[in-house]
Amino acid sequence: MTPREMQILRWIAAGKSDWAIGRILKISDKTVNFHVENAKRKFGVGTRLQAVIAAMRNGEKLLC
Repeated sequence: MTPREMQILRWIAAGKSDWAIGRILKISDKTVNFHVENAKRKFGVGTRLQAVIAAMRNGEKLLC
């Protein structure tokens, strides 16, 4: 996982949409989606929620 992918998963865990994450990080929502899709592929899951759960199971602290 890249630092950017983890950063985006943290924002997803906080309930933010691709559009909102894009505004926060000053990137396009399409770029956000690109990173989400990469994270899903790396974890071998089908949804963004599953990617968040997989990251947390992998020891990542996504929630404050």
